[in-house]
Amino acid sequence: MKDKVSILLSTYNGSNFLEKQLLSIQNQTYPFELFVRDDGSNDNTLEILKNIFNKYNIKGKIIEGSNIGASSSFFELLNQFKHINPYIAFCDQDDIWIPNKLEKAIIFIQENEREYGKNYPLLYHSDLILINDKDQLLNQTFWEMVGLNPKFNQLNRILCQPTVTGCTMVINQSLLNRIENPTNPNFIHDYWISLYASSFGKILIDSNSYIKYRIHNANVIGASKINLKRILSLVFQPINFIKKWNYEHNIRIEQGKEFYKLNQNNLTIDQSRMLRSFNLLNNANWFYRLFLKFKYKFYQQGLLRNIISFFLF
Repeated sequence: MKDKVSILLSTYNGSNFLEKQLLSIQNQTYPFELFVRDDGSNDNTLEILKNIFNKYNIKGKIIEGSNIGASSSFFELLNQFKHINPYIAFCDQDDIWIPNKLEKAIIFIQENEREYGKNYPLLYHSDLILINDKDQLLNQTFWEMVGLNPKFNQLNRILCQPTVTGCTMVINQSLLNRIENPTNPNFIHDYWISLYASSFGKILIDSNSYIKYRIHNANVIGASKINLKRILSLVFQPINFIKKWNYEHNIRIEQGKEFYKLNQNNLTIDQSRMLRSFNLLNNANWFYRLFLKFKYKFYQQGLLRNIISFFLF
């Protein structure tokens, strides 16, 4: 008998696309249980959830929660349903899963568990097919659009730029047992979890795509890259651009500080030194900051990203 996967889904005013996402989950070729937390929707999201659960007799649970934000909602789901099944997948409310999405992820993870052992923390993630709000395919994958090479997933690189997209993420129980909840609700759950996988286990990369990832105006976090539009924003609206970049940079520093605080007793000496240095970046003068960035290779991906990062932050 196959091990089931717990699928965690946080919803909020998702009525436009939710039914298609739920039907694509129902069509999965691998057994699952679906655990949903609604984050205080004021449309008919809950009605859609209950109708689909009842119609297809979906195993799992729907929680009607208050509005706490997507990441905090996912952490609540993790806390409540962490030990029900040996694998956990994360799901957005507005995408479409290819029928063998879960099966491919579990095969990938179990191959590595046979090599490293079931007690070895593993995180699986993949590329995505891009679609618009009309379900039309776009001419790039997610990694192509954002200019991302997922192989740069060492801790020093992930601290500076996340590489894991949460809706593709599947983790094993060993990784889940490592994860401590952050105190800051602004920390992104997939970024936080990937820090644990990079530090204590392995991040598994699948260059194939098993999710049709929807790009639309209501995305909480959509696909973005350093392109002409963002360059023009830097030139003509430098204050707004710098504020946004600085906010993202500061959140990463805060995540680094909390990650170190919670895990310092389990880190290697080299990891501890590197994290302490990363956490100093905001307080160091410009020259010492450059020294630390070169010493520990605190780089982002792409020339323009690194120019902005090195000279502004």
